[in-house]
Amino acid sequence: DLPKVPENFRLGLIVGPSGSGKSTLLEQFGNVTDHVWHPDKAIASHFISAEEAAEKLSAVGFNSVPAWLRPYYALSTGEKFRADLARTIGDGVVIDEFTSTVDRTVAKACSVALRRYADKKELSGIVMASCHYDIVEWLQPDWVFDASTGQLSGRGLLRRPPITLDILPCSSKIWPIFSKH
Repeated sequence: DLPKVPENFRLGLIVGPSGSGKSTLLEQFGNVTDHVWHPDKAIASHFISAEEAAEKLSAVGFNSVPAWLRPYYALSTGEKFRADLARTIGDGVVIDEFTSTVDRTVAKACSVALRRYADKKELSGIVMASCHYDIVEWLQPDWVFDASTGQLSGRGLLRRPPITLDILPCSSKIWPIFSKH
């Protein structure tokens, strides 16, 4: 069972190996959306407007405008993943198998871009499940539940402490000490 997660969050993440119950836990937050892609239409045509297509495709790190003009079946696995994600992102969505079908470079770019977009648009309640632990660092979710250990951590809620810096006037004679830096 999933412990009580924070009420207000942007991104939550359930991680764990295959068979650890991630998909079942994800169901507590809603249903995964499956998208139908028309085989004769460009992927950008599946959005309400060209502006929405550009915004959401860029939001998931899919920045190849020529690829936006191809049909879904003509995309690479990584491009398909990002196109599906672009059509999904919004408040309260659930995403299963997040980054499980893509290489780690795509996973990193997509995770960073998604976090940035969620913050910019003030999205909330997005929950993902993944077998990859490396995305925690890149996605910076507000909470992480490890299905294999049963541990909930508030990684995203823990912020780095502020750094206090005192700048003091000094003599120019001290410059040789700092010049190599």
